[in-house]
Amino acid sequence: EVQPDYAGMEAGVRPLLLYAASPQDAVDRLVNEIDMLAGAGLPLDAFLVVFGDNANRRVLYAQLQQRLGARRVWQLNEGAQKKAPPGADGADCLRVAYLDTATGLEGVVVFLVGIEGLFAAEDGDDERRSERQRKLYMAMTRAGRKLVLLSSRRLPAVVEALFDRPDEAGL
Repeated sequence: EVQPDYAGMEAGVRPLLLYAASPQDAVDRLVNEIDMLAGAGLPLDAFLVVFGDNANRRVLYAQLQQRLGARRVWQLNEGAQKKAPPGADGADCLRVAYLDTATGLEGVVVFLVGIEGLFAAEDGDDERRSERQRKLYMAMTRAGRKLVLLSSRRLPAVVEALFDRPDEAGL
């Protein structure tokens, strides 16, 4: 087993794990978090939202567009927006991509929502487990500075230990 050499490496920021009561609540929390950070001066193009099968894509897009404006949400998996942002007015845009198409994308702050299925219990199928692990690794390595995972299901304790959980301080 290869062990990483951390000598001389700058300490990173631990990722955040935010729990929500339901997939809809996770989307609501995501929209609020992005709105708060954008209101504090971070440009929308610094963010990347990666969503999985447990997030309702239409609801996610609708809520983001309602809060931020339709021309400021770049739906990277939607027809005409696949190669160009929705507005030509130079406004910075929040990029939103489905998990399977987020390869190669990066963001200063990356939000993962609706990817609970990647943490599924071991099912004995090495190929499926390997595919889930590959997708999870890819999604988590999109973040340049900060990773935020929003989940509507409790994750395994071994996974939780890797994250800061500000909602559950002291637990």
